[in-house]
Amino acid sequence: MADSALMRIGLNIVSHPEISPMDQTSVNRLICAVRQTNGMLQLLDAEKENPSITLGELQQRFASQFGIDPATKDFAFYNQHQFLTSLLAYLCMPSEKFYGELPEITIDSLVPGWGTEGLFFTGSLKLLVRHLRNSISHGHLSVSPELMFEFRNHESVVVFNHLSLHRFCQALAYWCLTKDIALTKL
Repeated sequence: MADSALMRIGLNIVSHPEISPMDQTSVNRLICAVRQTNGMLQLLDAEKENPSITLGELQQRFASQFGIDPATKDFAFYNQHQFLTSLLAYLCMPSEKFYGELPEITIDSLVPGWGTEGLFFTGSLKLLVRHLRNSISHGHLSVSPELMFEFRNHESVVVFNHLSLHRFCQALAYWCLTKDIALTKL
């Protein structure tokens, strides 16, 4: 598949009823999303000293480079694909470096800022992080159009909505930096 055709596989969230668990099409979409987001960041970096650049000019350059108009209703730079790449930094890398230090606190004992209220998972924070990390690392996850993230690990499934998952990731990142399980300053 030509590079420009691959880039247009796209981010039209409306026309893709579900991202299947990291099959070839899902991986292609993820790669395209990352390349598109990185492309826009490169455009912004190239023009950061230019106070007269307009958003319209940046959108035109992006459309010219990637063959997709970022101003359309169905396009978003921060979408399910970009969030999946963020999970590497939020979950996989901290898990590898801080896993041994994670407290053995049960999920239902965490303060509300962790985003785990109503989560159907029995076990500790440490086990949840391992479950999510393994699901991401092995491509055993899916995302619905409503941005419900389903993480599968062996026979167990954990489901987060995007807001709770974002809160969980922010809390974990905060904990990694501060070791403050109560999230007192988050």
